[in-house]
Amino acid sequence: MATAGETGSAEKILLAILKQRPQTPGLPASLIKLAKAFHQAGHLENWKRYRDLIRRRYPDSVEAGIISRMNAPAENHS
Repeated sequence: MATAGETGSAEKILLAILKQRPQTPGLPASLIKLAKAFHQAGHLENWKRYRDLIRRRYPDSVEAGIISRMNAPAENHS
């Protein structure tokens, strides 16, 4: 969903899962896909929010390492 540009729908679903079952297998991977979608779209605040969430909730995960190495998207000055 997130990679197809439907970040709003994906975000609602993932936040519901995060709230009810934060240890669901695959959730960190899904959250990083959402973060990457925001990153690619240049949505800096949303990307930062998910970067911080992943690093805080899943500090020892592979996803936390991946997202920590990602640079912030360039801000659009159009």
